[in-house]
Amino acid sequence: MKRDMNLVRDLLLLAEADGDDSELCLKYGREVVAGHAAILVDAGLVEGAVACGSSGKPIASEIIRLTWAGHEFLDNARNDTIWNKAMATVKAKSLSVSFEILTALLKSLISNSLG
Repeated sequence: MKRDMNLVRDLLLLAEADGDDSELCLKYGREVVAGHAAILVDAGLVEGAVACGSSGKPIASEIIRLTWAGHEFLDNARNDTIWNKAMATVKAKSLSVSFEILTALLKSLISNSLG
């Protein structure tokens, strides 16, 4: 599974709103959503539970709550304009960036927009 930062953001927004992931599962597939929930747990952005199938791959998930780190990232990623600028910058450079680099880019864009 390749990490999809748009799905990561969507899952964090959904967790904050205590929403249902059924629309995301229709769009991405249950296993992909579960896999992304698992990496959010691994990264310490959320607390949750992940069920794995016999292959060891995540097949179902439940995000219980955002952690402090999850809230911090989401505060940087929440604004659609800032998020879209960051993603366009990454795409224009044909890069795959780490979470830390994306966070730094988001912070930089926010700082620039504040003046």
